[in-house]
Amino acid sequence: MSNRSGNTFSLWWLMVSVAVASWGCTAPGRVSPALEKELGRYNTVAGTQTILPAYGFTDQDRLLETARVIRAMGSTTLKMALTARYCTVEYHLPRDPSIRSLRDLVERQPSVRAVLDMDFSSYVFWAYAFSQYRGGDSQQALASFQDGFTDAEASAVYREIHDLTAWLLATYSGSGKRFYIGHWEGDWHLRWDYDTKRPLRPKTVEGMIRWLETRQRAIDDARRETPHRDVAVYGYAEVNLVQRGMRGDPCATTEVLPRIDVDYVSYSAWDTTNYPRSAAAMRAKLLAALDFIEAHLRPRPGLPPGKRVWIGEFGYPAIKFSAAEADLRTRWVIRAGLEWGCPFVLYWELYNNEVEPDGTQRGYWMIDAAGRKTPVYRTYRCYYREAGGFLRGFMVRTGRLPTQQELAEAALSFPSLSTGAGRR
Repeated sequence: MSNRSGNTFSLWWLMVSVAVASWGCTAPGRVSPALEKELGRYNTVAGTQTILPAYGFTDQDRLLETARVIRAMGSTTLKMALTARYCTVEYHLPRDPSIRSLRDLVERQPSVRAVLDMDFSSYVFWAYAFSQYRGGDSQQALASFQDGFTDAEASAVYREIHDLTAWLLATYSGSGKRFYIGHWEGDWHLRWDYDTKRPLRPKTVEGMIRWLETRQRAIDDARRETPHRDVAVYGYAEVNLVQRGMRGDPCATTEVLPRIDVDYVSYSAWDTTNYPRSAAAMRAKLLAALDFIEAHLRPRPGLPPGKRVWIGEFGYPAIKFSAAEADLRTRWVIRAGLEWGCPFVLYWELYNNEVEPDGTQRGYWMIDAAGRKTPVYRTYRCYYREAGGFLRGFMVRTGRLPTQQELAEAALSFPSLSTGAGRR
């Protein structure tokens, strides 16, 4: 990434980064309450999520607890689930028979509403219409179009996504919040049996295209019809088998993305981020995958400036990676995502969500099942403090907030993202 701010900017940030390094991860300077409000809305890109948390440590429910821990860590972004499983595997919240739609869930479920009222600036949702839920804990139970997507299904999904979008726009008008309505790994929705050897079924591909187009049209229509200011709702699709597409095999990126008008794309990046053995290899492989996805996107006028593909999932479970290795690899991914221009780089996740039949935690965590904060947690915590210091210093120096590119350029020098031998 080129430094468009010139040598003066580079020298200034070098001085700030040296000071931050000497302070550990304390943030320099203060700004006025008015500027703090603007800073509090700034997207610092790196984030995490709370979906299916397997444990908790307080008397709060798991959604509220994890959201508060993520906010206290310093993140202004939260990824969470909005589905009919809110009362079972997602968060074990109390079941309410009157909640029969996505709008009901955000409006009437106290913990969901409390989390949306928190001072996160960006919310990324797995949002699935209640009308499609077929029962059970499988991800495939949340939506299915393996035999196509009928008019009746489209009408019901359209109404739920439209009403959710309209409620968010009206309720949070003036808040500066941004909401992203999307879904879990689309390639596994195309391959509902997880069989990567069989060819894709044309009827399933057509069903997914219509499903995604219906959801985006509902968002577009609600944005146009609902009076609002200083709040935004966007749609996104998620892909995950990108490396297969890069080898020439059909996948959601190649067969679905070119045929839909979607605002953004999330990349659940396990097939790229699991294997590189150096920072250089991670950078090369991840940037190539992000370029590949971007090349299959249709133009979408009217969106904020910047890239439209983000890293929606990556992580390093404790059953396969040491804590130090997970931390080092995480910094490789964050650096590559920042350099490419990803709007988000989201770690999976705060608390582990996968437990073996014998009770063993697989360890997809920032905070383990004993309540211990891992090196990944500490990296994110220091990153947020360093980002806050940079933002404040930049504001004082220039009288404005930095662009996302200016943050990214500076962040590559943050001590928290160092990949030197001393950080191993």
